[in-house]
Amino acid sequence: MKKSCLNEELVKELVWDNYGIKASEARIVGFGVMSSRYKISSGNDVYFLKEFLSRTSREKIRQEAELLNFLKSESIPVAEFLKTNNDKYCVKHEDRYICMQEFIDGDCYERNDFSNEFMLLAAQMLGKIDASLKDYKLKDRPKMTIKDCKSYNPRRVIRGTESLLAKINELKITPKKLEKTNKEVQHLIKLQGKIKKHKKKFKNITYSSSHGDYRCTNLMMR
Repeated sequence: MKKSCLNEELVKELVWDNYGIKASEARIVGFGVMSSRYKISSGNDVYFLKEFLSRTSREKIRQEAELLNFLKSESIPVAEFLKTNNDKYCVKHEDRYICMQEFIDGDCYERNDFSNEFMLLAAQMLGKIDASLKDYKLKDRPKMTIKDCKSYNPRRVIRGTESLLAKINELKITPKKLEKTNKEVQHLIKLQGKIKKHKKKFKNITYSSSHGDYRCTNLMMR
């Protein structure tokens, strides 16, 4: 986990230097443990920029971008990746990767706020996504194996997670978000006693280049 090295003016410079887009506004819209995110405005066009604060690679980002390109070809609305001036899906700034995608305007809902009507729409879309990926070739995720499930060590995970708590307090996020993040980490620690029992079921989860499951809150309602 890393601290963000960006600010709004630096984001504008990066967007111009690497994408040839002159941003009239760069506003932070999300800041967490895994990434920081900025909404970029340029005339009538809107994008979002993601700064990865956790470990990733050019290859993983490329896989996700190509997956979204495929879904778009199947008439599924996605936040398509923009390519850099060097025809890449991301750029490296200092020691972290940065990418830009099209911004999709819509409403986000928490699970408790999700109506039955939207639940049905979400189920339809998830079914369409799953069907379209039927013959799509994806690289297996190395940790999604039965061997890994059997060797899962909850104590090691707890030790590593607890070491992150101190670093979380160093992040430049609001007290409210900091409190929420701390609660989520503590909840993760409490769950470790149950993880190994349920990990054997992972072999049945739909896999992808980024996440191993889908749920209604992964979708945006327009």
